[in-house]
Amino acid sequence: MRLSLLLIAAIVLIVFGIIAAAGSSGLLFSTQAIIWFMASFLAYLADIAVGGWAPWTARQGAPPA
Repeated sequence: MRLSLLLIAAIVLIVFGIIAAAGSSGLLFSTQAIIWFMASFLAYLADIAVGGWAPWTARQGAPPA
């Protein structure tokens, strides 16, 4: 199973949000935790919207069209 580039971005952004929320100031790279969480959700929705026709999700070994 190949992970989509946008799904990997969503995972990275959610980790940034968790790190920011765990800090005493609630900031990571001068960005609030809620912004990191919303960015990860947006990346996840973009991954769903793009679906299987993104160039990075092309199946290898598929017969030519």
